[in-house]
Amino acid sequence: MQVQQVATEFSQINNVNSNSNEREKTGTIHMNLLFPFASQADIIRSYQKDNYYINHLYKLFDDLIKSFVSQQYANKKQKQVKLFSNLLYFVLNTLRGIQTLGEEYCDIIQIQTTSRLPLSIAKRFLLLIIQVLSPYFFLRLLNKLSRPRYMLAPEKQSNIFVRILQSLVPMAKPTKEYFEKLHLGIFYLFGNYYEFSKRIVGIQYLLNRKINLERPRYQILGILIFIQLIFSTFSFLKQITKSRNSSNSLLPPDDNELYNNIIITNHYLDENSRPKKE
Repeated sequence: MQVQQVATEFSQINNVNSNSNEREKTGTIHMNLLFPFASQADIIRSYQKDNYYINHLYKLFDDLIKSFVSQQYANKKQKQVKLFSNLLYFVLNTLRGIQTLGEEYCDIIQIQTTSRLPLSIAKRFLLLIIQVLSPYFFLRLLNKLSRPRYMLAPEKQSNIFVRILQSLVPMAKPTKEYFEKLHLGIFYLFGNYYEFSKRIVGIQYLLNRKINLERPRYQILGILIFIQLIFSTFSFLKQITKSRNSSNSLLPPDDNELYNNIIITNHYLDENSRPKKE
């Protein structure tokens, strides 16, 4: 009888705790629904403020390295110091689940797009990988594949996978810049995701205060960016067509289509990368 009584009391306590958790979760959702999404101006201002503090951290670490090590070492490890500054700022703020200084300045908070709840620890770690670590290692990979010693090594030339990667290296940075402009144009049109990493993870900003006035929007900038992208795309396709026609005589007749496309791309990029004579 005592065991049954204890079990009954324990189940009642669990029910009370679960009901309170549900009420707290529901109350959070209702509270979030009362506040609008952050405007484009608030998101941009927050991003600029965070960049200011990250650059301030970088300058502090750079000055310390110059004072205690050397100027040459500081210049050599410039990218690593920038990565460390960005990583430290991210860990001290977003990874701990608190607002960054820029978000606090603009009174905005990060929420999950689907549930409109605060970020889970998994979302924060994923954002850390995509936003902070991925750009650094992506540039390192490009620089490694672009080195002449690496490209001319016999063991690398015999690997078809490495050859394909090397053929794509000259196109990587222009393609990255193209998609960054495309993403920025979408942001100015719809005002949801200013950073590409937050679009991938599914993170938006919620304005943590009520407003009565309509927030400014920048659709005209998005339209101008898309017009620029359309013209640049047509120009690029036109140049590719001319390069393909002029490079047909240079292609080995027995190679397959993939290899032919790789040679065409390399020939076109080599022609454009040469310095123009004045």
